Parts: sequence; C-alpha cells; structure tokens
Amino acid sequence: EGLALAKAGNLKDAVSTWERVLEYSTLAELRGATLFNLGRAHEKLGDLDAAMQRYHESAEAHPAQYNALCNIGSILINRGQYEEALENLLKAAEINPQDKLTINNLAICYESLGQYDKAREWRQKG
Repeated sequence: EGLALAKAGNLKDAVSTWERVLEYSTLAELRGATLFNLGRAHEKLGDLDAAMQRYHESAEAHPAQYNALCNIGSILINRGQYEEALENLLKAAEINPQDKLTINNLAICYESLGQYDKAREWRQKG
C-alpha cells in the first residue's frame, strides 16, 4: 500500500503507512526495506535529516541494505561532507562492489578530497 501511495504522489500518506508497518514488523529484511522507503519519502519531501536517520536505521536493521548507505553518501556529498560520505560509501562497496552509483560516488569523494589516484582506481572499476 505504501508504494502505491508513493507512486501516486501521496508521500505523506505513504510515510504514515510505512510507520504503521514498523510497529509490527520484526523481519530484518522487511524492516530494512520499509525504513529505506521511509528514507526515500523523506528525501523527496526535502527532509534530508529525517531521510538520513531512516537510511541509517535501514542499514542497521538489515545490513545487506547497501543502497541505504549509498543514499546517505549522496546526501553527504551534496552537503560537501566528503569524508563522512566516504565512510558510508566504502561500507556500501563492501556489500555490493559492483554498484555503479556507489563506485561513481566514491570517485567523486576521492576527487573532492584531492586523492586523484584513488578516484581513478574507482573510476576504472565502474
């Protein structure tokens, strides 16, 4: 139901639905996915702090949720917080070393930090 609401543009209703799911959800994978969806909704609503909190919770609930770590990295890159972004992106790359967005964001971080050799290494992986 939450995804249908989000796709229809009813993000606030989708957030309410996902919040209710969290009240009774104990499966790590379902909690991780629900928290990730909440992060995306908050990000689209412009509440980046809430989005990052939900992404962190998603990664904690289900450690295979590498895309939550990548999204945290993207937000931090946009804020110019490259070292903090790098921490999350490297964790995401450990989980899924083939993810193109993670690889690209790692290269951006290293370039922004003046570590051009490492940036080049990551670009070659992509």
